[in-house]
Amino acid sequence: EEEEMKAETEEIEPEQGPPLLTPIGADVEIQNTKAWTAKIYQD
Repeated sequence: EEEEMKAETEEIEPEQGPPLLTPIGADVEIQNTKAWTAKIYQD
């Protein structure tokens, strides 16, 4: 039974795809403001 489990585990391939996290520098600018820029907002 243990051998069967080992065989099944070996058959699993890692998933391929884009990274879940990206660097801040890769974020898009909005209205000429870089991403993650602090701004003072008054209501």
